[in-house]
Amino acid sequence: MKNSHVLAGTVIASIIAINICLAAEGSAVAALGVSSDADACRYQPGSPSAVRLIDRAKFWSKMKEIVQHQESFEYDFFEPVKNADGKPVKDASGRPILKKRHEAISFNSKNVRAILNGAPKCTIEGIFDYWEISGGGDPKVLALSLSTALKESNYTLQPEYIEKLTETNLPSYAKPDKHGRAYYGRGLTQLTKIENYKTFENRLGINLVNQPELAAIREHSIRILVDGARLSLFNTKYGKVETYLNNTKSDWVRARGLVNPGSYRKRTTGYLACRFYDAVQPAYLQPAPVQDTALCMQLALQVDDNPL
Repeated sequence: MKNSHVLAGTVIASIIAINICLAAEGSAVAALGVSSDADACRYQPGSPSAVRLIDRAKFWSKMKEIVQHQESFEYDFFEPVKNADGKPVKDASGRPILKKRHEAISFNSKNVRAILNGAPKCTIEGIFDYWEISGGGDPKVLALSLSTALKESNYTLQPEYIEKLTETNLPSYAKPDKHGRAYYGRGLTQLTKIENYKTFENRLGINLVNQPELAAIREHSIRILVDGARLSLFNTKYGKVETYLNNTKSDWVRARGLVNPGSYRKRTTGYLACRFYDAVQPAYLQPAPVQDTALCMQLALQVDDNPL
């Protein structure tokens, strides 16, 4: 028991230390007051500019329209009831007990419409910049990346965002190993578990296993987000992103499973991606198929979110 308290304390101390750093960094970004194309918002400030793939003015103009539309996306879903230890509660027959929940999201809500200004807007500009520097790709995957970043960062769009943990009932992946390293959620994708840190250590060429806190550094956080979505690096259960998003298909809900297959709110992130694409598509400077204008709201009816 004493050792478990020490381990938990190590995690919390680490989180507190990181949060102190993030508070300083976040306030600095928010205080910039810079234009959307300012060098401070670049993926790597001071680096040479890449060939433009996204018309920034068109994108932000369309996003402003989406935010002002005051559309509410709502649906009901079921998720397992869990006990104090975080384990599913089962009935007499051994089946998980499910609880009905209601989900509602709007781009016009206070926390989401903040993407039009300050630090959240700066993060989107950094994502655009890395997308262009690294060669671009399917604009639908870019929209999926934006929705993933928004949802996984708890609508803050802070590249340095870290998972909120309490000292009790720490998930197994958040408990420090014998070296004091814990692989809890960090960054715009909430990268978790040592196997995922190993994947991106190899991809980025940085020592993420020994220094998992590097995943919360802005440039690494953005690259993990974009490369992970574009190359389907987060899990193998759902296959490849092109199975769900391509020139003829916009399966936004199942595409969410490429990042978080266990989520009961895939429709939420799918909706966000769908609306982001409504802004990306007219702003994209390469061919980008137009999607049905009614599609995004229809996602509320998509209850089958298992992989194809």
